[in-house]
Amino acid sequence: MDPTSRKDAPAARTAAPAPATSDNRIISSTPVARSPSGTDLYERISQLAYYKAQERGFAPGHEWEDWFAAEREVTESTLA
Repeated sequence: MDPTSRKDAPAARTAAPAPATSDNRIISSTPVARSPSGTDLYERISQLAYYKAQERGFAPGHEWEDWFAAEREVTESTLA
């Protein structure tokens, strides 16, 4: 016996059709999250690390700290 044919089985859910434009292209109703490419990710981390160093007056000895903090911020912002 097919479980979907049982009287006590939940009704099948159908999704509403996605809206279409005037030229019949389908538009997604949910935004698509895109993660940055490797080069873009590196550039964003690099720039943020630079600004963090700039805020400290470029005092030496904190380069890795700046980089890891920038990496964490960029990663968290892409996952959010």
